Amino acid sequence: MSLQFADFNADGHEDIVTAIWEGTVFLLPGSADGFGQPEYIRDAKDELIILSRFYDVKARAYVSTDESKPVEHLVSGMVWDWDKDGDLDLILGAKDGQVYLRLNEGKAGAPKFASENTPLLAGGKKFNVPGGSTAPRTVDWDGDGLTDLVCGSFKGGAYWYRNVGKAGAPVFASPVALVKPVQAKNAGPETGWYVEPTDFDGDGDLDLVIGGFFTQHPKARQLSTAEKKRLSDVDAELTRLDKKWRNQYTAIREKTKGDQDAFTEKYTAWNREKEVQQMNAERRKLRAEQLELRPRSKRQSGVWLYRRRDEAGDPAQPSRNGG
Repeated sequence: MSLQFADFNADGHEDIVTAIWEGTVFLLPGSADGFGQPEYIRDAKDELIILSRFYDVKARAYVSTDESKPVEHLVSGMVWDWDKDGDLDLILGAKDGQVYLRLNEGKAGAPKFASENTPLLAGGKKFNVPGGSTAPRTVDWDGDGLTDLVCGSFKGGAYWYRNVGKAGAPVFASPVALVKPVQAKNAGPETGWYVEPTDFDGDGDLDLVIGGFFTQHPKARQLSTAEKKRLSDVDAELTRLDKKWRNQYTAIREKTKGDQDAFTEKYTAWNREKEVQQMNAERRKLRAEQLELRPRSKRQSGVWLYRRRDEAGDPAQPSRNGG
């Protein structure tokens, strides 16, 4: 999920455009008083903007629109005047790496998006971000006056798709790795790269700000005899409570099998019971103590700055700086 600020409805106020885990695209309209309630962005037929797989809120399940098509789940949405006709079109990113276009056949402030997803090409082949696309960003990376795409990858890496077409008719070259996936531990973001090109240091060229995940590997300390005994007791009690919780949860699942609404009602009521709340509080307390005595690797999120390196005249070679 990645937010974009844009004047979607052409009223002079910045709005927010984003795709979410459902596999749909949302608008949060802006005004002088702030942002309004989120609303679905729909096509000219008043249908949801989706790819071939999305979460059906009413059915409470992921569904495929066409079993004959590859399963593609929309995870990013952004607007851009693709054809330079004065209105904003939609660029959609799939989790597996594909990127699609929905042309706006309406006008600024009154969009009518096409009902079909047009696949974008890169280097003459179907767009496919290595490692899966988190979210594309529009930017003139090489300063030639044409808007390029820069994409982050779920498996790490930032990729530049140079626009070798012309204004109003983009054509993208094969991807160039601006930053390759990090291989060494604690050397930078490992997965889930969300990329934002910006002149961070004000030196006149574009840098990359990258949000992502890394794994923290804490070093275990030597425990005393008393601490080893306490850890053993904590493990045993946590195992007992976890089993008790699972048994009660499974019982609710079995009683409401096939009825999601009934399950939600019973599960919510069960979670509100005083005994269950006390059990969960004790489990959280024991887990915290367990991690203190036996630390485990843990996924963390962070933000990194990769400064642009232009000495060699190559616009595709930023260098990592800080984390």
